[in-house]
Amino acid sequence: MGKYTSRNSELKILAIHLSLADALQKTGAKIVNLNPPPGLVDLSRHPAIQDFTPDIIIQQETLGPRTLLLGLEHFSCPRIFWSIDTHLNSFWHKFYGRNFDLVLTTQKHWIEKLQAGELKRVNWLPWSGIKREWRDFKTRKYQISFVGRITAHRPARQWLVNYLKEKFNAFIAQEIPFARMLEIYEQTKLAPNEAIAGEVNFRTFEAASCGCLVLNQDLGDEISSLFVPGKETLIFHHVLELQELLEYYSKHQSQAENIARAGWTRIQREHLPEHRAATLLNYAQNISPGTYTSRQNLKNIVFSFFLLWQNQASSFSKKEIIDLFFKLPIDPEVLSALVELHADKKDKVESFLIPILEQKQYDFHLLLNVTCSFAGLKHNNFPLARQFWYRYFLSKGQEPRPVSTPLQLCLFWAKELARKGEIFRIGLRFDPGNMLPQSALECLVYADYLESQNKEVLKTILALIRDQKGLEPLLLQIQSHLSLLEPENYRLGLELALTNFRAFRLKQGMEELILAFETAKKMDKAETILNYLKKKDKLLKNYFVKFLSEHLKRT
Repeated sequence: MGKYTSRNSELKILAIHLSLADALQKTGAKIVNLNPPPGLVDLSRHPAIQDFTPDIIIQQETLGPRTLLLGLEHFSCPRIFWSIDTHLNSFWHKFYGRNFDLVLTTQKHWIEKLQAGELKRVNWLPWSGIKREWRDFKTRKYQISFVGRITAHRPARQWLVNYLKEKFNAFIAQEIPFARMLEIYEQTKLAPNEAIAGEVNFRTFEAASCGCLVLNQDLGDEISSLFVPGKETLIFHHVLELQELLEYYSKHQSQAENIARAGWTRIQREHLPEHRAATLLNYAQNISPGTYTSRQNLKNIVFSFFLLWQNQASSFSKKEIIDLFFKLPIDPEVLSALVELHADKKDKVESFLIPILEQKQYDFHLLLNVTCSFAGLKHNNFPLARQFWYRYFLSKGQEPRPVSTPLQLCLFWAKELARKGEIFRIGLRFDPGNMLPQSALECLVYADYLESQNKEVLKTILALIRDQKGLEPLLLQIQSHLSLLEPENYRLGLELALTNFRAFRLKQGMEELILAFETAKKMDKAETILNYLKKKDKLLKNYFVKFLSEHLKRT
């Protein structure tokens, strides 16, 4: 395929739900931008393209009900999928993306993760800003604002909003039209940001486009690749640092405005739709169309719908999902899904599991063995469940560790899945009562379902998710329970305090930090805890040590 230039008068692009369609059209390309309804859509039979032979097909993920495309194998041009909410939907994108020659993600750090999920080519295409006029700070009426959905599924966001309202009387808005959101940002000086799972979100670009000084959580080079920290945006690691920044820049308006204007300028210079369109075309010129079969594509689509259905994000019925799977040839992944879809019926489970054991079907396949093992556990058939643990290792010529209890089996599978990199499926709401585990974290959640509040299980979960952004609410729940069981464990109390600070729970963080310090002090470990905090804050300003020093002065 020839190089695309700034005037692509002969380039024909078939777009599906593509927000960059207008920007691409301005390059001279001919665009057909479809907005098909949710569900399965056979693109090759769509009436709007019967006389249109595209040079590129580009589908953008929609954030409401999903549209999945059939018929891509009938096109001879490169096919591109733009994953928008990769951080929440990678669990099904890793299947659906296999039907495309290139997958683009808005999240830079997800490139390697998606490639590990068997996607051929993955690259970075971040979200874009909006062309807006600059407005001086003196014309803005809101000192601090936050716009975003606040629901029970996003407790960390609720904690942030509560903190901003209580401490700064911030202006809060949600469930408002897009135009109204932009109006609020144009009237706002400081815009603290919160990410669900460590992602660069829409708010980053929207607020900066309107000239706000955006305060972002520390996301490493995910943010610094887009904006220069300290010059075009501000970065905070926890609520103590956020508070200091908000207090300082509320008093130093000219400095705040200079950084805000620099961020706004960066948007206008590098982060508008036309810039993303140019990057997209640059990627497209270097890919060649792959060869796909209808059977391969159908399998990837069926698995995508199955996972969406499990996540209650598909209108398909269970029977429709099962019928789709029976159209596919049997392989380990298909067999695993069929076992899970029939796991609610004991007789069905045994009709699958016993022949799989007797015929040694795919005894080498990790996820199939995990699924079958937990299907046995679901119906209290531990002897059957552990057979899949044994056969998995025997198939590799290894001696399996003996398993004596269902809880131990859960822990062993969790360890093996973690070793293989199957740690968690972010965005998938795992329900141990109705689903079977496919990741290390899900095995541990299932173990907790079998034996609630088991210390070994909770500590294993803690070790697994400690550094994962977005799981602070779960961390808090586990750390809080363990700290009640081990009140003398000042290290655990300290971790609980730090998690509270990361989750915008200022008061609770202070209380837990003081309690941990006082506990350590009674054990002559005060110096130990101070040294630990200095290491934790070594790149910052010793916020935690400073807070404790002030506490000691008061007492």
